[in-house]
Amino acid sequence: LERSAVAANELGHPIVRDFPPGRSGFGHLCQTVTQDAAGFIYLANGVLARYHDGARWPVIRLPTESAGIRKFATTADGTIYAGGAGIIGQLRGAGENAEFVSLADRLPPTELGGDDIFDVLAVGSTVYFADEEKILIWRDGRFTLVPCRSPPNSRGAQLHRVGDTVYVTAPDRGLCRLVRDQLEVVAEDPVLRQNQIISIEPGAGGALVLLTAGQGFFQLAAGRVKS
Repeated sequence: LERSAVAANELGHPIVRDFPPGRSGFGHLCQTVTQDAAGFIYLANGVLARYHDGARWPVIRLPTESAGIRKFATTADGTIYAGGAGIIGQLRGAGENAEFVSLADRLPPTELGGDDIFDVLAVGSTVYFADEEKILIWRDGRFTLVPCRSPPNSRGAQLHRVGDTVYVTAPDRGLCRLVRDQLEVVAEDPVLRQNQIISIEPGAGGALVLLTAGQGFFQLAAGRVKS
């Protein structure tokens, strides 16, 4: 009876599997994780990339110049893109057939190139990569460059999706959005310039709800920010 009661209490509970570092065969650092349509899980583990095959975490080979993936993003067709320190590209195939395909040779000439990508966002079939000097837009097999310089060591612009609109926040900069591959100012406010914006969500009546790192939530409506 006691065994039956325990089993009944577990009904409907999600299965949680623990993968402790060391015992699972990978290190303590996990920058980002994603899952493809086939159910495979992909993990950025320090300077390595791994996938989970149900039992193990085999390594996916990355370019030798890579110092680690920081962010994954998935397009509407299920393609996984990645950017990070010395790495920019996509995964081709799934599971044991997955391989990393670099897009570094497609980059336009810039000072930083693809050395330090901090954020990656996908909207439909378009992918956005951001660093401390620019936003790179990957569409139809080519990059478009949008200048977006931020202070050194600030980790660059952050990309936020609301519907099909891409909003851009960065230190000492107002809130912008990308319109026809150009930055358009949405609002200028000390709250926007002085705070790191963690997330942007749609609010009531067309407003935007902003979560800041240090001061909590704010609402942006008609170009004005209020708490």
